[in-house]
Amino acid sequence: MWVFLNGRILREDEAKISPLDRGFTFADGVYEVIPSYNNKRFLFEEHLTRLKKSLNKLFIPFPQVLDELNSILSELHKKNGFKNQFFYIQITRGVQDIRSHEAESEILPTVFITSQNLDLNPYRNNPDKKGLSVRLEEDIRWARCDIKTTGLTGNILSSHDPSKSKVDEIIFHKNGIINEGSKSNVFILIENSILTPSLDQNILPGITRDFIIEKLRGTDLEVLETEVSLDQFRSAEEIWLTSSTKEIQPVQYLDDFELPRKNSQDYLWLEVLNYFNNQTSERESIAFDNALTLIEKGDNGEGFNQLLELTEGKTGYKGLAFFRLSSESLSKGNYREAIDFLKKASLEKSLTKNLRVFAKIKAGLILVDHGNISEIDILLKEVIENGGPFSFHAKEIFALALIKDGRDLEAQEIFQEIVNDASAPPVLARRAEIFLR
Repeated sequence: MWVFLNGRILREDEAKISPLDRGFTFADGVYEVIPSYNNKRFLFEEHLTRLKKSLNKLFIPFPQVLDELNSILSELHKKNGFKNQFFYIQITRGVQDIRSHEAESEILPTVFITSQNLDLNPYRNNPDKKGLSVRLEEDIRWARCDIKTTGLTGNILSSHDPSKSKVDEIIFHKNGIINEGSKSNVFILIENSILTPSLDQNILPGITRDFIIEKLRGTDLEVLETEVSLDQFRSAEEIWLTSSTKEIQPVQYLDDFELPRKNSQDYLWLEVLNYFNNQTSERESIAFDNALTLIEKGDNGEGFNQLLELTEGKTGYKGLAFFRLSSESLSKGNYREAIDFLKKASLEKSLTKNLRVFAKIKAGLILVDHGNISEIDILLKEVIENGGPFSFHAKEIFALALIKDGRDLEAQEIFQEIVNDASAPPVLARRAEIFLR
Protein backbone atom coordinates (compact mmCIF):
# COMPACT_ATOMS: atom_id res chain seq x y z
CA MET A 1 0.00 0.00 0.00
CA TRP A 2 1.22 3.48 -0.90
CA VAL A 3 0.66 6.56 1.28
CA PHE A 4 1.48 10.26 1.22
CA LEU A 5 3.39 11.81 4.11
CA ASN A 6 4.64 15.39 4.27
CA GLY A 7 5.34 15.85 0.58
CA ARG A 8 6.37 12.30 -0.36
CA ILE A 9 4.54 9.27 -1.75
CA LEU A 10 6.05 6.15 -0.23
CA ARG A 11 5.21 2.62 0.86
CA GLU A 12 3.14 2.31 4.01
CA ASP A 13 5.90 0.52 5.94
CA GLU A 14 8.33 3.34 5.12
CA ALA A 15 6.07 6.08 6.51
CA LYS A 16 7.33 7.25 9.92
CA ILE A 17 5.50 9.68 12.20
CA SER A 18 6.95 10.92 15.47
CA PRO A 19 5.25 9.73 18.68
CA LEU A 20 5.50 13.36 19.79
CA ASP A 21 3.14 14.44 17.03
CA ARG A 22 0.25 16.32 18.64
CA GLY A 23 -2.16 14.15 16.70
CA PHE A 24 -0.85 11.26 18.81
CA THR A 25 -0.55 13.05 22.17
CA PHE A 26 -3.67 15.26 22.00
CA ALA A 27 -5.75 14.06 18.99
CA ASP A 28 -4.97 17.59 17.85
CA GLY A 29 -5.91 17.33 14.19
CA VAL A 30 -8.63 17.01 11.59
CA TYR A 31 -9.43 14.52 8.87
CA GLU A 32 -11.43 14.23 5.68
CA VAL A 33 -12.69 11.25 3.66
CA ILE A 34 -13.11 11.59 -0.11
CA PRO A 35 -14.58 8.81 -2.30
CA SER A 36 -13.06 8.23 -5.73
CA TYR A 37 -14.70 6.25 -8.53
CA ASN A 38 -12.48 5.19 -11.41
CA ASN A 39 -9.96 7.85 -10.30
CA LYS A 40 -12.63 10.56 -10.36
CA ARG A 41 -13.17 12.26 -7.01
CA PHE A 42 -16.81 12.63 -5.97
CA LEU A 43 -17.69 16.15 -4.74
CA PHE A 44 -13.99 16.92 -4.39
CA GLU A 45 -14.33 20.70 -4.04
CA GLU A 46 -16.99 20.32 -1.36
CA HIS A 47 -14.78 17.96 0.66
CA LEU A 48 -11.80 20.30 0.27
CA THR A 49 -13.87 23.25 1.50
CA ARG A 50 -14.96 21.31 4.59
CA LEU A 51 -11.34 20.30 5.28
CA LYS A 52 -10.26 23.94 5.15
CA LYS A 53 -13.09 24.95 7.49
CA SER A 54 -12.13 22.24 10.00
CA LEU A 55 -8.50 23.43 9.96
CA ASN A 56 -9.59 27.02 10.37
CA LYS A 57 -11.78 26.18 13.38
CA LEU A 58 -8.81 24.48 15.07
CA PHE A 59 -6.46 27.35 14.10
CA ILE A 60 -4.24 24.99 12.08
CA PRO A 61 -2.82 26.60 8.92
CA PHE A 62 -3.70 24.99 5.60
CA PRO A 63 -0.56 23.14 4.43
CA GLN A 64 0.75 24.53 1.15
CA VAL A 65 1.42 21.01 -0.15
CA LEU A 66 -2.34 20.47 -0.34
CA ASP A 67 -2.60 23.00 -3.15
CA GLU A 68 -1.75 19.94 -5.28
CA LEU A 69 -4.18 17.66 -3.43
CA ASN A 70 -6.08 16.46 -6.50
CA SER A 71 -2.84 15.43 -8.23
CA ILE A 72 -1.64 13.66 -5.08
CA LEU A 73 -4.87 11.69 -4.82
CA SER A 74 -4.75 10.79 -8.51
CA GLU A 75 -1.24 9.38 -8.12
CA LEU A 76 -2.20 7.42 -5.00
CA HIS A 77 -5.24 6.04 -6.81
CA LYS A 78 -3.04 4.70 -9.60
CA LYS A 79 -0.41 3.27 -7.27
CA ASN A 80 -2.85 1.51 -4.94
CA GLY A 81 -4.67 0.01 -7.90
CA PHE A 82 -8.26 -0.29 -6.70
CA LYS A 83 -10.85 0.82 -9.25
CA ASN A 84 -12.88 2.63 -6.58
CA GLN A 85 -11.16 3.99 -3.47
CA PHE A 86 -11.71 6.32 -0.57
CA PHE A 87 -8.98 8.64 0.63
CA TYR A 88 -8.35 9.30 4.30
CA ILE A 89 -6.63 12.67 4.77
CA GLN A 90 -5.33 13.53 8.24
CA ILE A 91 -3.69 16.82 9.18
CA THR A 92 -2.37 17.38 12.68
CA ARG A 93 -0.91 20.50 14.24
CA GLY A 94 2.49 18.85 13.97
CA VAL A 95 5.39 17.52 16.04
CA GLN A 96 6.30 19.22 19.33
CA ASP A 97 9.43 18.06 21.17
CA ILE A 98 8.02 18.81 24.61
CA ARG A 99 4.47 17.72 25.43
CA SER A 100 2.52 20.81 26.30
CA HIS A 101 -1.10 21.86 25.98
CA GLU A 102 0.09 25.07 24.36
CA ALA A 103 1.53 24.49 20.90
CA GLU A 104 4.69 26.16 19.68
CA SER A 105 4.03 29.03 17.28
CA GLU A 106 6.36 27.79 14.51
CA ILE A 107 5.15 24.19 14.48
CA LEU A 108 4.50 22.71 11.00
CA PRO A 109 1.40 20.58 10.31
CA THR A 110 1.78 16.87 9.60
CA VAL A 111 -0.03 15.74 6.44
CA PHE A 112 -0.85 12.05 6.00
CA ILE A 113 -3.00 10.51 3.26
CA THR A 114 -3.87 6.89 2.59
CA SER A 115 -6.49 5.10 0.49
CA GLN A 116 -8.46 1.88 0.72
CA ASN A 117 -10.72 -0.12 -1.55
CA LEU A 118 -14.21 1.36 -1.73
CA ASP A 119 -16.88 -1.32 -1.90
CA LEU A 120 -19.89 -0.58 -4.06
CA ASN A 121 -23.02 0.28 -2.07
CA PRO A 122 -24.73 -3.17 -1.86
CA TYR A 123 -28.18 -1.58 -2.11
CA ARG A 124 -27.45 -0.45 -5.67
CA ASN A 125 -27.60 -4.01 -6.98
CA ASN A 126 -29.88 -5.45 -4.32
CA PRO A 127 -32.49 -3.01 -2.97
CA ASP A 128 -34.22 -5.95 -1.25
CA LYS A 129 -31.18 -6.54 0.93
CA LYS A 130 -31.91 -6.47 4.65
CA GLY A 131 -31.76 -2.92 6.03
CA LEU A 132 -29.43 -1.66 8.72
CA SER A 133 -29.83 -2.19 12.46
CA VAL A 134 -29.35 0.88 14.68
CA ARG A 135 -29.43 1.71 18.38
CA LEU A 136 -30.41 4.98 20.08
CA GLU A 137 -28.03 6.39 22.69
CA GLU A 138 -27.63 9.60 24.67
CA ASP A 139 -25.06 11.88 23.04
CA ILE A 140 -22.04 12.18 25.38
CA ARG A 141 -19.70 13.83 22.85
CA TRP A 142 -18.28 17.33 22.99
CA ALA A 143 -20.28 20.27 21.68
CA ARG A 144 -18.20 20.91 18.52
CA CYS A 145 -19.09 17.92 16.37
CA ASP A 146 -19.28 20.35 13.44
CA ILE A 147 -15.47 20.03 13.31
CA LYS A 148 -14.22 16.85 11.65
CA THR A 149 -11.60 16.25 14.31
CA THR A 150 -9.60 13.06 14.84
CA GLY A 151 -10.78 12.95 18.48
CA LEU A 152 -13.55 10.35 18.00
CA THR A 153 -13.62 8.58 21.37
CA GLY A 154 -17.23 9.62 21.95
CA ASN A 155 -18.20 8.19 18.55
CA ILE A 156 -16.58 4.78 19.00
CA LEU A 157 -16.88 4.19 22.77
CA SER A 158 -20.22 2.37 22.76
CA SER A 159 -19.31 0.13 19.82
CA HIS A 160 -16.49 -1.34 21.93
CA ASP A 161 -18.64 -1.97 25.00
CA PRO A 162 -18.83 -5.80 25.32
CA SER A 163 -22.07 -5.55 27.29
CA LYS A 164 -23.96 -4.10 24.32
CA SER A 165 -25.21 -5.90 21.25
CA LYS A 166 -23.60 -5.26 17.87
CA VAL A 167 -25.45 -2.93 15.50
CA ASP A 168 -24.63 -1.27 12.19
CA GLU A 169 -24.82 2.25 13.60
CA ILE A 170 -25.50 4.19 16.79
CA ILE A 171 -27.83 7.20 16.58
CA PHE A 172 -27.08 9.94 19.12
CA HIS A 173 -29.75 12.09 20.73
CA LYS A 174 -29.68 14.83 23.38
CA ASN A 175 -32.56 16.30 25.38
CA GLY A 176 -35.03 14.25 23.33
CA ILE A 177 -33.68 15.50 19.97
CA ILE A 178 -31.88 13.39 17.34
CA ASN A 179 -28.40 14.64 16.39
CA GLU A 180 -26.64 12.23 14.03
CA GLY A 181 -25.09 8.78 13.75
CA SER A 182 -21.66 7.89 15.10
CA LYS A 183 -20.42 7.84 11.48
CA SER A 184 -23.35 9.13 9.43
CA ASN A 185 -26.02 11.77 8.99
CA VAL A 186 -29.69 10.92 9.41
CA PHE A 187 -32.86 11.49 7.36
CA ILE A 188 -36.41 10.38 8.11
CA LEU A 189 -39.57 10.23 6.01
CA ILE A 190 -42.65 11.08 8.03
CA GLU A 191 -46.08 12.33 6.93
CA ASN A 192 -44.85 12.92 3.35
CA SER A 193 -42.00 15.18 4.55
CA ILE A 194 -38.28 14.50 4.68
CA LEU A 195 -36.64 15.68 7.88
CA THR A 196 -32.95 15.87 8.79
CA PRO A 197 -31.38 17.42 11.91
CA SER A 198 -30.33 21.04 11.51
CA LEU A 199 -26.67 22.09 11.38
CA ASP A 200 -27.56 24.53 14.19
CA GLN A 201 -27.22 21.49 16.48
CA ASN A 202 -23.45 21.51 15.83
CA ILE A 203 -23.55 18.22 13.96
CA LEU A 204 -21.16 17.35 11.15
CA PRO A 205 -22.06 19.15 7.89
CA GLY A 206 -22.09 15.97 5.81
CA ILE A 207 -21.10 16.38 2.16
CA THR A 208 -23.41 13.52 1.12
CA ARG A 209 -26.13 15.03 3.32
CA ASP A 210 -25.86 18.35 1.45
CA PHE A 211 -25.78 16.56 -1.92
CA ILE A 212 -29.04 14.77 -1.14
CA ILE A 213 -30.75 17.89 0.21
CA GLU A 214 -29.82 19.81 -2.94
CA LYS A 215 -31.16 17.04 -5.19
CA LEU A 216 -34.40 16.68 -3.23
CA ARG A 217 -35.08 20.40 -3.28
CA GLY A 218 -35.21 20.13 -7.05
CA THR A 219 -38.32 17.95 -6.67
CA ASP A 220 -41.82 18.55 -5.29
CA LEU A 221 -40.88 16.85 -2.00
CA GLU A 222 -40.78 18.87 1.23
CA VAL A 223 -37.31 18.80 2.81
CA LEU A 224 -36.83 20.30 6.26
CA GLU A 225 -33.60 20.88 8.18
CA THR A 226 -35.08 20.97 11.65
CA GLU A 227 -35.23 19.36 15.06
CA VAL A 228 -36.24 15.70 14.91
CA SER A 229 -37.73 14.44 18.15
CA LEU A 230 -37.30 10.92 19.46
CA ASP A 231 -41.05 10.39 18.99
CA GLN A 232 -40.82 11.45 15.34
CA PHE A 233 -37.80 9.23 14.82
CA ARG A 234 -39.58 6.20 16.28
CA SER A 235 -42.66 6.95 14.15
CA ALA A 236 -40.77 7.38 10.88
CA GLU A 237 -41.96 5.59 7.76
CA GLU A 238 -38.37 5.41 6.51
CA ILE A 239 -34.98 6.16 8.10
CA TRP A 240 -31.89 6.73 5.95
CA LEU A 241 -28.24 6.99 6.89
CA THR A 242 -25.83 8.87 4.63
CA SER A 243 -22.05 9.15 4.45
CA SER A 244 -19.27 9.59 1.91
CA THR A 245 -18.41 5.88 1.74
CA LYS A 246 -21.93 4.45 2.17
CA GLU A 247 -23.90 6.94 0.03
CA ILE A 248 -27.45 6.31 1.28
CA GLN A 249 -28.60 3.15 3.07
CA PRO A 250 -31.92 2.27 4.73
CA VAL A 251 -32.58 1.37 8.35
CA GLN A 252 -34.77 -1.66 9.00
CA TYR A 253 -34.38 -2.14 12.75
CA LEU A 254 -34.46 0.61 15.39
CA ASP A 255 -33.52 -0.91 18.74
CA ASP A 256 -35.94 -3.87 18.97
CA PHE A 257 -38.50 -2.36 16.59
CA GLU A 258 -38.76 -3.20 12.87
CA LEU A 259 -39.81 -0.36 10.59
CA PRO A 260 -42.88 -0.86 8.34
CA ARG A 261 -42.17 -3.00 5.28
CA LYS A 262 -42.95 -1.89 1.72
CA ASN A 263 -42.42 -3.23 -1.75
CA SER A 264 -38.80 -2.31 -2.50
CA GLN A 265 -39.80 -0.11 -5.47
CA ASP A 266 -42.05 1.98 -3.20
CA TYR A 267 -39.24 3.13 -0.92
CA LEU A 268 -38.24 6.77 -1.35
CA TRP A 269 -34.64 6.07 -0.32
CA LEU A 270 -34.26 3.89 -3.42
CA GLU A 271 -35.31 6.82 -5.62
CA VAL A 272 -32.71 8.98 -3.86
CA LEU A 273 -30.07 6.30 -4.43
CA ASN A 274 -30.58 6.79 -8.16
CA TYR A 275 -28.99 10.24 -7.79
CA PHE A 276 -25.72 8.44 -7.09
CA ASN A 277 -26.24 6.08 -10.03
CA ASN A 278 -26.70 9.14 -12.27
CA GLN A 279 -23.49 10.60 -10.87
CA THR A 280 -21.72 7.33 -11.73
CA SER A 281 -22.96 7.60 -15.31
CA GLU A 282 -21.67 11.18 -15.52
CA ARG A 283 -18.29 10.12 -14.12
CA GLU A 284 -18.01 7.28 -16.62
CA SER A 285 -19.00 9.63 -19.45
CA ILE A 286 -16.10 11.90 -18.50
CA ALA A 287 -13.76 8.91 -18.17
CA PHE A 288 -14.80 7.64 -21.62
CA ASP A 289 -14.14 11.05 -23.18
CA ASN A 290 -10.77 11.28 -21.42
CA ALA A 291 -9.76 7.86 -22.74
CA LEU A 292 -10.65 8.84 -26.31
CA THR A 293 -8.73 12.12 -25.93
CA LEU A 294 -5.64 10.22 -24.79
CA ILE A 295 -5.88 7.91 -27.81
CA GLU A 296 -6.31 10.86 -30.18
CA LYS A 297 -3.20 12.46 -28.69
CA GLY A 298 -1.21 9.30 -29.29
CA ASP A 299 -1.17 7.97 -25.71
CA ASN A 300 -2.81 4.73 -26.81
CA GLY A 301 -1.52 2.68 -23.88
CA GLU A 302 -3.04 4.86 -21.14
CA GLY A 303 -6.23 5.37 -23.16
CA PHE A 304 -6.55 1.60 -23.64
CA ASN A 305 -6.06 1.04 -19.89
CA GLN A 306 -8.74 3.59 -19.01
CA LEU A 307 -11.17 1.91 -21.41
CA LEU A 308 -10.42 -1.42 -19.73
CA GLU A 309 -11.30 0.13 -16.36
CA LEU A 310 -14.64 1.27 -17.79
CA THR A 311 -15.50 -2.34 -18.74
CA GLU A 312 -15.79 -3.04 -15.00
CA GLY A 313 -18.56 -0.46 -14.63
CA LYS A 314 -22.35 -0.78 -14.75
CA THR A 315 -23.46 1.89 -17.24
CA GLY A 316 -23.74 1.91 -21.03
CA TYR A 317 -20.16 3.15 -21.23
CA LYS A 318 -19.07 -0.38 -20.38
CA GLY A 319 -20.43 -1.62 -23.71
CA LEU A 320 -19.11 1.40 -25.62
CA ALA A 321 -15.68 0.76 -24.09
CA PHE A 322 -15.78 -2.81 -25.47
CA PHE A 323 -16.48 -1.39 -28.95
CA ARG A 324 -13.63 1.10 -28.79
CA LEU A 325 -11.24 -1.49 -27.36
CA SER A 326 -12.02 -3.78 -30.28
CA SER A 327 -11.16 -0.97 -32.71
CA GLU A 328 -7.87 -0.30 -30.93
CA SER A 329 -7.00 -4.01 -30.95
CA LEU A 330 -7.89 -4.26 -34.63
CA SER A 331 -5.62 -1.31 -35.49
CA LYS A 332 -2.74 -3.14 -33.81
CA GLY A 333 -3.47 -6.37 -35.68
CA ASN A 334 -4.69 -8.14 -32.54
CA TYR A 335 -7.63 -9.77 -34.33
CA ARG A 336 -8.42 -12.37 -31.71
CA GLU A 337 -8.52 -9.72 -28.99
CA ALA A 338 -10.76 -7.50 -31.13
CA ILE A 339 -13.20 -10.37 -31.69
CA ASP A 340 -13.29 -11.18 -27.97
CA PHE A 341 -14.11 -7.56 -27.07
CA LEU A 342 -16.95 -7.53 -29.61
CA LYS A 343 -18.34 -10.79 -28.25
CA LYS A 344 -18.39 -9.22 -24.79
CA ALA A 345 -20.17 -6.18 -26.22
CA SER A 346 -22.78 -8.47 -27.79
CA LEU A 347 -23.63 -9.78 -24.31
CA GLU A 348 -23.65 -6.41 -22.56
CA LYS A 349 -27.20 -5.68 -21.36
CA SER A 350 -26.46 -1.97 -20.89
CA LEU A 351 -26.36 -1.65 -24.70
CA THR A 352 -29.44 -1.56 -26.91
CA LYS A 353 -30.43 -4.76 -28.71
CA ASN A 354 -29.37 -3.30 -32.07
CA LEU A 355 -25.91 -2.43 -30.75
CA ARG A 356 -25.50 -5.95 -29.34
CA VAL A 357 -26.42 -7.44 -32.72
CA PHE A 358 -24.11 -4.98 -34.48
CA ALA A 359 -21.26 -6.21 -32.28
CA LYS A 360 -21.88 -9.74 -33.60
CA ILE A 361 -21.96 -8.50 -37.20
CA LYS A 362 -18.68 -6.63 -36.75
CA ALA A 363 -17.05 -9.65 -35.10
CA GLY A 364 -18.31 -11.83 -37.95
CA LEU A 365 -16.64 -9.59 -40.55
CA ILE A 366 -13.29 -9.96 -38.78
CA LEU A 367 -13.77 -13.71 -38.48
CA VAL A 368 -14.15 -14.06 -42.26
CA ASP A 369 -10.40 -13.43 -42.61
CA HIS A 370 -9.21 -14.35 -39.14
CA GLY A 371 -11.42 -17.15 -37.91
CA ASN A 372 -13.24 -20.26 -39.04
CA ILE A 373 -16.67 -20.88 -40.46
CA SER A 374 -17.93 -22.89 -37.48
CA GLU A 375 -17.25 -19.93 -35.15
CA ILE A 376 -19.10 -17.60 -37.54
CA ASP A 377 -22.00 -20.05 -37.68
CA ILE A 378 -22.30 -20.09 -33.88
CA LEU A 379 -21.97 -16.30 -33.65
CA LEU A 380 -24.49 -15.35 -36.35
CA LYS A 381 -26.99 -18.22 -36.27
CA GLU A 382 -29.39 -16.47 -33.89
CA VAL A 383 -29.14 -13.19 -35.83
CA ILE A 384 -30.14 -14.97 -39.06
CA GLU A 385 -32.98 -16.87 -37.39
CA ASN A 386 -34.44 -13.72 -35.81
CA GLY A 387 -34.86 -12.05 -39.23
CA GLY A 388 -34.90 -8.29 -39.78
CA PRO A 389 -32.32 -6.07 -41.54
CA PHE A 390 -29.37 -7.43 -39.57
CA SER A 391 -30.16 -10.98 -40.69
CA PHE A 392 -29.23 -10.06 -44.29
CA HIS A 393 -25.87 -8.70 -43.14
CA ALA A 394 -25.31 -11.93 -41.22
CA LYS A 395 -26.21 -14.01 -44.28
CA GLU A 396 -23.79 -12.04 -46.44
CA ILE A 397 -20.97 -12.55 -43.93
CA PHE A 398 -21.70 -16.28 -43.73
CA ALA A 399 -21.70 -16.52 -47.54
CA LEU A 400 -18.32 -14.76 -47.70
CA ALA A 401 -16.95 -17.21 -45.17
CA LEU A 402 -18.24 -20.11 -47.32
CA ILE A 403 -16.39 -18.71 -50.33
CA LYS A 404 -13.19 -18.45 -48.30
CA ASP A 405 -13.77 -22.07 -47.24
CA GLY A 406 -14.07 -23.13 -50.90
CA ARG A 407 -17.82 -23.78 -50.75
CA ASP A 408 -18.87 -21.47 -53.57
CA LEU A 409 -22.11 -23.25 -54.47
CA GLU A 410 -23.46 -22.95 -50.90
CA ALA A 411 -22.49 -19.27 -50.89
CA GLN A 412 -24.36 -18.69 -54.18
CA GLU A 413 -27.51 -20.20 -52.66
CA ILE A 414 -27.36 -17.69 -49.81
CA PHE A 415 -26.75 -14.76 -52.18
CA GLN A 416 -29.73 -15.92 -54.27
CA GLU A 417 -31.92 -15.94 -51.12
CA ILE A 418 -30.94 -12.31 -50.47
CA VAL A 419 -31.72 -11.28 -54.08
CA ASN A 420 -35.11 -13.05 -54.03
CA ASP A 421 -36.20 -11.52 -50.72
CA ALA A 422 -38.09 -8.26 -51.37
CA SER A 423 -37.41 -7.10 -47.80
CA ALA A 424 -33.63 -7.22 -48.25
CA PRO A 425 -31.88 -3.82 -48.04
CA PRO A 426 -31.27 -2.67 -51.66
CA VAL A 427 -27.54 -2.20 -51.18
CA LEU A 428 -27.16 -5.78 -49.94
CA ALA A 429 -29.33 -7.13 -52.77
CA ARG A 430 -27.13 -5.36 -55.35
CA ARG A 431 -23.95 -6.73 -53.74
CA ALA A 432 -25.48 -10.23 -53.80
CA GLU A 433 -26.23 -9.86 -57.51
CA ILE A 434 -22.58 -8.95 -58.15
CA PHE A 435 -21.40 -12.11 -56.38
CA LEU A 436 -23.81 -14.18 -58.46
CA ARG A 437 -22.38 -12.99 -61.81
